[in-house]
Amino acid sequence: MAAYTDALIRYVGRDTRYARKAIEIMDAWSARIKDHTNSNAPLQTGWAGSVWPRAAEIVKYAYTGGWSNQPRFAKMLREVYLPKVIAGAPKKNGNWELIMMDAAVGISVHLDDRASYGKAVSLPRSPTAWRRRPAGTSGTRAGASRPPRTSWRPPVSRARTSIRR
Repeated sequence: MAAYTDALIRYVGRDTRYARKAIEIMDAWSARIKDHTNSNAPLQTGWAGSVWPRAAEIVKYAYTGGWSNQPRFAKMLREVYLPKVIAGAPKKNGNWELIMMDAAVGISVHLDDRASYGKAVSLPRSPTAWRRRPAGTSGTRAGASRPPRTSWRPPVSRARTSIRR
């Protein structure tokens, strides 16, 4: 997020220091990160992977000072991020899928990868999309874990006021 913010500030304010800082951040991450791990790795990858390409696109087209490690950054997107987000998360809820699709589309655009882009935008139309859980549900019908509603009445205030004329 910091790289994206710096890239935006550079674009709006035209101060090249912010572009250099965005590049420094992207270079540092691309030199170190090898994988996202744990049970929520696809979600983590989606969150970060949706912002990286935005920052990189702004720097790529709005900064003329050069970016020597841009190929390494592109390799990081292709090898660390794209494999985790391109397939979606059919066993997770819709929020995961949406952020992963956002990341896959952004990465594909930045990498000029038509095949990955096509796969990313077709994710919601895939043959198994109808089986995916909508966001905010537990996998059963919406609200099944809550007790059934009875007729609802607003709570009665104990401090009643009356207006007499």
